[in-house]
Amino acid sequence: MKRSKRVQFKVSFPLPAGASERDARLYVLDAVASMKGSLQPPRPEEGQHGDPMFLLDGDSVRVAVFRK
Repeated sequence: MKRSKRVQFKVSFPLPAGASERDARLYVLDAVASMKGSLQPPRPEEGQHGDPMFLLDGDSVRVAVFRK
């Protein structure tokens, strides 16, 4: 099995009134899952490459809270 490269991004936004850090974390995870599901899957048999991000394993996505 080919080992894939892990990348990290810093995502920040003001926490809306009434939202918790847990709400924000779940929002980011849901956004990744929703967008991934809307991408074009690869269809090699039809000669379509699709979007490679369609193949993202959603369970591999991690969201952490950074404290200042």
